[in-house]
Amino acid sequence: MTARRSKPSFASLLRSASRREEEEAPEPLPLPGADGSFHVDPARVRLWNGLAGLSPEECRDRINAIVRDGQAEPVTVRPVFDDAHYEYEVIDGARDYVAVRHLRETAIPALELLVRVALVDDEGAEQLAGAGRMPEPLAAAFGGEAVPEDVAADLAARLDGPLGALILATAGQIARAQDARRGDGLPPYPPAEVMRLIDAIGEEELAAPIGVSLAIAGADGKSVTFRIEADDELPPDMLARIVKAMIDGAAADGIAVSWTPDPSAATDR
Repeated sequence: MTARRSKPSFASLLRSASRREEEEAPEPLPLPGADGSFHVDPARVRLWNGLAGLSPEECRDRINAIVRDGQAEPVTVRPVFDDAHYEYEVIDGARDYVAVRHLRETAIPALELLVRVALVDDEGAEQLAGAGRMPEPLAAAFGGEAVPEDVAADLAARLDGPLGALILATAGQIARAQDARRGDGLPPYPPAEVMRLIDAIGEEELAAPIGVSLAIAGADGKSVTFRIEADDELPPDMLARIVKAMIDGAAADGIAVSWTPDPSAATDR
């Protein structure tokens, strides 16, 4: 007598097909937040070739800030269509991107990159990148803290004015103080305090400009002279503070420095 082969029921076939569909279904798309931002795997994101490459060491302040507080602001990306390995490329926020990738590869495997998509061409990407770019001394002065877009735009406008050189010099001094605080295990000065120090620069009344020559002599006896000309239109006390910042920086590197006012560059009130 031949054994009767049992056949699977319709219900079991339906359950099996449903399981296969669930296993083969693609991952759901990330849901954007109220501001249009969402998280993605940073390995699926590349840096736009219009931005300069950065090393993790150059982004140490952002790494520390993200470890401490998380990624505060999304980076701006645009879709990629020419490479199957990537979905997006960063057009603004490269420092956060490098920091997140480094942390994911070395310390936090589940860390994802917070992004916001912009549909722009290369010209638009260049405008976005330029608008969000802050000079390194200013970025370091904020100790890795996120700077609101309106504050960054205001600082960028002021850097183009007559106080731009002094703002950068002051930012460098603040950045060194931030480094010292980190070395002592202290939190950085908050952005509000940094802005108070920078805002104080504009409270000083502009006076007649004066020229200054700064000579830096090396151990081999050779010297290099820097001149701050009258065309810079900075008052004497501000020039003196800039020169002092130069002297302090050179002295920290073991370079002998001497400086004298240059009467030939002075102008009348």
